[in-house]
Amino acid sequence: MRGEAERVARLLGAWRTDQPVRTALRDALAELVDGAHLPPGWRMPGQRDLAEALGVARGTVARAYADLVADGRLAPRHGSGTYVRGARGAARPGEGRLTSFDGARPVVDLSSGALPGSDLVADVMPEVGRLLRDHLRGPGYHPAGLPELRQALAADFTRRGVPTREDEVVITAGSQQAVWLIATALTGPGTLTLVEDPSYRGALEAFAGAGGRVQGVRFTSAGLDLDLLARAGAGADLLYVQTALHNPTGVHTPGPRRRALGELAARHGLLVVDDQSQADLGWHRSQPLPGLDQHT
Repeated sequence: MRGEAERVARLLGAWRTDQPVRTALRDALAELVDGAHLPPGWRMPGQRDLAEALGVARGTVARAYADLVADGRLAPRHGSGTYVRGARGAARPGEGRLTSFDGARPVVDLSSGALPGSDLVADVMPEVGRLLRDHLRGPGYHPAGLPELRQALAADFTRRGVPTREDEVVITAGSQQAVWLIATALTGPGTLTLVEDPSYRGALEAFAGAGGRVQGVRFTSAGLDLDLLARAGAGADLLYVQTALHNPTGVHTPGPRRRALGELAARHGLLVVDDQSQADLGWHRSQPLPGLDQHT
């Protein structure tokens, strides 16, 4: 059962909170049960094995199991172990990213869009270290990002036909942080955000987490359904799209539709966020796929 204990530990991820350890473990295990990551009838790892895998006392696991037995999520079988009984109430869909860290993967794992590691990263790290050496003399604190990087990005956008100044560029730790910053700064209770349906799961989580309403607009093989957008746009505050290369469908919105989308958003006074984080990933292209800021 040690392998199963390690599997559960991977699924739990960063489960510790500011709550007592017993409570945090109980709640984290309950979330796995409710999300069907631990399906009904599945035998839970032994208390000693799970305690060792998690680095906690066996009594902590025993108390968490007892709480889950009491609320109906687990059921003990004398001489056999503890088994998952099922979710309490309606089962909630689990977050897809958990599946990516589960050793028992499905045949095709679509839960994560993360690319495999690249040898290119290792090749360029010495050069990155050399370029960063000058910054070690100062405090190394640049809230908007390294000035040289902001300058380079501004110049690249300008070269591509979108005049951009350095002070209009903010460097983030990744596209997900950028979406989160946008969601927390521009949306919240009382706002309505329109998104493509389907859309990038991380963006949906960010906008929903900000506390505002999120409404999907049908996304087709040609891009966003503009007729539906015209009807939904009147009461919306923000529109989140991915016109360059859509995640998860891989569709590139053609120039005429991008132009029409921009005109429609302007008529409704919609603030548009065009996520182009996937623009460089098009097959057989030496240049990034154009987004809403480039109609041709």
